[in-house]
Formats: sequence, structure tokens, C-alpha cells
Amino acid sequence: MKLNIGSLCESCGKYHDELPMSYRSPAPEYYYDVPSEARSN
Repeated sequence: MKLNIGSLCESCGKYHDELPMSYRSPAPEYYYDVPSEARSN
């Protein structure tokens, strides 16, 4: 039995056979209350 360890990439929309090594989530809503020039990213 072969395990399915890959994932569907939300950035490019393609399926990748390896495990994802980077995760991202949206910024909290209050992050956008700070002007973009003042954010350090």
C-alpha cells in the first residue's frame, strides 16, 4: 500500500509529491489597520 504524502499547492494549484515545507496563512484583520509604509513585513 502506497501512502499519499503529497499536497495540493495553493500558490500554483499543482499537486506535489513531496511534503510541503512552507505554510502560509492570511494576516490578521488588524494587520491592515497599519499603513503599508509602517509595516515591517
